[in-house]
Amino acid sequence: MNNKADINNLFKSLLHSSYIRTKIFNHVEIIHQRIISSDLLVLKSNQIVSLCECIKVNRSDLFIKHFDSVYQSMLSYSNEKEFSFNNKTFKQILNTIFQYDGHVELDYLLQRFGRIKMTVLRDGFIKPPINVFRLLIQHNYHLPEKNDNETDHAIFVDVLTRLAVFNGELEMFDRIFNDYFDHNSDKFSFYVDKRSFKGLINKLNNQQHTTNNNNNNNNNGDNNNQSKYYVIFYMVKKLLSFGVDLRSLLFIDALECDNNQEIIKWIRDSFDSKEQGNGTVEDFNQLFQHYLLFPIEKYATTNTLKLIEFNQLVSSSNRLSTRAAQFGNLDFLSYMYDMKQYQYLFEKTQLHDSLSGPHLECANFLMTIAVKEGYTKLQCWSIDPSIMSLDLVKRLVEIQCQMMSFSGLIESAIKSNQPETLEFILSLLKDENMEFFDSDEKFVIMSLALDDPVITEMLLDRFFSSEDRPPKTFTVEYIDKKICYAPLLSLFNKGHSIEFNPLEYYTSNPSIVSQKVVQLCLEHLSIERVPPWVILVSVNHPDFNDQGDYKLLKDTLSLINQYPEEDMQELQHDVLNEACRMGLVKVVECFGDWAWKFGDSLFRTAMEYKQTQMALFLGQAITTHFKEMDTNRLELILNYFYFIDDDQDFEMIWDVLQPLTSNSSYVSRAITYSRFKFSKRSSKTKTIDRFIKHYTRYYNSPEKDQFKMTPIRITNRDQSFDPFNIHHLYTNYRDCPVIDFSDFNVDKYYIQNNELGVIPFNK
Repeated sequence: MNNKADINNLFKSLLHSSYIRTKIFNHVEIIHQRIISSDLLVLKSNQIVSLCECIKVNRSDLFIKHFDSVYQSMLSYSNEKEFSFNNKTFKQILNTIFQYDGHVELDYLLQRFGRIKMTVLRDGFIKPPINVFRLLIQHNYHLPEKNDNETDHAIFVDVLTRLAVFNGELEMFDRIFNDYFDHNSDKFSFYVDKRSFKGLINKLNNQQHTTNNNNNNNNNGDNNNQSKYYVIFYMVKKLLSFGVDLRSLLFIDALECDNNQEIIKWIRDSFDSKEQGNGTVEDFNQLFQHYLLFPIEKYATTNTLKLIEFNQLVSSSNRLSTRAAQFGNLDFLSYMYDMKQYQYLFEKTQLHDSLSGPHLECANFLMTIAVKEGYTKLQCWSIDPSIMSLDLVKRLVEIQCQMMSFSGLIESAIKSNQPETLEFILSLLKDENMEFFDSDEKFVIMSLALDDPVITEMLLDRFFSSEDRPPKTFTVEYIDKKICYAPLLSLFNKGHSIEFNPLEYYTSNPSIVSQKVVQLCLEHLSIERVPPWVILVSVNHPDFNDQGDYKLLKDTLSLINQYPEEDMQELQHDVLNEACRMGLVKVVECFGDWAWKFGDSLFRTAMEYKQTQMALFLGQAITTHFKEMDTNRLELILNYFYFIDDDQDFEMIWDVLQPLTSNSSYVSRAITYSRFKFSKRSSKTKTIDRFIKHYTRYYNSPEKDQFKMTPIRITNRDQSFDPFNIHHLYTNYRDCPVIDFSDFNVDKYYIQNNELGVIPFNK
């Protein structure tokens, strides 16, 4: 098999297998997706320009490689004589180490410069990441130094101890106690915050069972049967000896982790043990009554209830709630039935909470046992639409369930679009119910959200067809209300009408109706009675594609002049922004001057959603009116070129915005500052290169004289520049004829970015 040809033949034979090919390509796809989803993985060394960025992208090799040169630069541009963790100059680097788990970098610094003061640790790093935590323990930060503030040290060691416990760091946990707390028990403190054992339990469940192999290698027969949760039991027991009882927290977490029987049993048994400080069975009863009752009701399975002997713990159902029904815990309900706790099952609102949960299985169980036990006083207010059915409602009637609210049942039938069920519910209504029934108008309006008009017609015939009731005008609250064409048409055909409740001011995210609905409203109402936002927002409906719709839009816009401009401004911006996202150029065109008045914002939306034609249209509007626009808003427009991927699109949009793209001040601002994530380095450098390429194209053509073009001045007077952009420009374009670095002070650049630890330019 040493022959290269044989190896190639073997590889070819493997690829003949469809199964093997599929597995290989699937794994390659996974690798590619991970790289694509994390731009940090594809950063090149020359795209990292500071020590802080080395830490962020986990390039400790680059951090160590550049540290000496950056270190000398940082000292020379600060008042510091030597490195100190306490110096303000180096605080940002230390913050970044603790934020991004830069344990390799921290170890390097500790070995070179010594210990960090406890005050610095306490103030800046309340929750160090796990690898930094391990490193701090290795360097004995759990032990106090002579000059440490006692309070600072106590708080910091408390943080370390909690990290050890909830991350299962047994070695570190033992070291803290063996080295410190076992000899200074009076110094012990442990703040029980909102942390959880669930992550640790799941981690231990997923780990491979290697413990026995390790024990065999060590010839330690006593531990061969050691529980995989030993680390949790050990630490909880140790903390218990110091007066901190985490068993209730662990019990609840075990319930939430699939009712972990081993952990639950260990906790229950710990109260029966003879060890001092573990408590008694009575203590477990107290714990149960005060902390565990509701979680058990919510999560406990039958096996858990039997394991803890729940029937011996609960003396009365009065303290129990309806959590089992609310969260669908059928095991708990069944267990209570076996205990003959009928008061709990039937006299509380268990059935209602199951139906509104929605937990149909629990509801069916409760109805079955109610019939079996001859109980006829179950109550129901409503049913969740997701489980609503005609059979369910009929069954409720058969078991003589008390319908406490027909309104809730009708609402559920409407929302679930079940005409037959609704008809059956309406047949149950008696005259005495109708007397107090004041929700009929609400039901009709609710039914307008359904595509099918059957329910709307049924409600109108039931509640609004009698001779003594004149045609009804239904008031529509236009916020978060869907209106469909077919039911609205039926409403109009039956002689009724609608009116839109006037809004004192426009609110964002109103309901979007189709143009067909708008047209129907205008046929039966006057255009003055249809609020402008109803018509304007309809352009964002997916059905808006008919060329004839634009005339209606223009007519509507002509009416807006009667409203104060400030009242309509937010509405028009929202409509225009959505139209730009969808690429509806003609819609934006209808708005006239508003297109350039919102120019920078709309242009960003068009660029971000790759709507090139929209960007070209907006660019032309901005070019036409750029003298009327605010300078600060014009400066933003070129920043959005970073959204462009295609070279041709870049050039077309560049040429449309000539008054801006030929202005060295605007271009300088765009190529030195951007808000994009630092991980988008390749895209940023490509865009900067395009800026310079096309500016050079203008500079070497008649546009230079036409627009009085000057070289792009790079200056660090404005501290808002991006160090990466400056690094790319200075490294690659310092001798470019269209780039002027004469006002750029390198020393000032280092001073401005000193705390980041910027890497010096290559000479």
